[in-house]
Amino acid sequence: MEKNPQPQAINAGKLFRHWLCAMKFRFTVAISGTASDFASFDAGYGVKTPIEIVCHISQLLQNCFSTIAGSPRVRLESKGWYEEAARFYEIVEQLGICIKC
Repeated sequence: MEKNPQPQAINAGKLFRHWLCAMKFRFTVAISGTASDFASFDAGYGVKTPIEIVCHISQLLQNCFSTIAGSPRVRLESKGWYEEAARFYEIVEQLGICIKC
C-alpha cells in the first residue's frame, strides 16, 4: 500500500461541529438516568460537584462563543440543575450556528 505524501486538509468548521456534537452526545449519556440529587454529589477532597462542572464547561463554551461572535464575555452564574443542563445545550447550539456563518 502506497502512503499518501500529502496530508489531507482539515476542514476546521466541520471538525469543530463534530466536536460539539460529540460533547452534546457525551453530556446527554452522562446525565441520563441520574438521580434527582446527582447535581449536588460531593466526592469530597475539594472535588467539584456535577453542577459546578457543568457550569464551568458552559462558561468555557460561552467564552468560545463570545470570541468567535465578537460579543462581550459574560460571567455565568450557577443555576439549578435542569436550567444548567438546558444552558449547556443552548450554548452548544449557538456555537454550532455561529460556526456555520
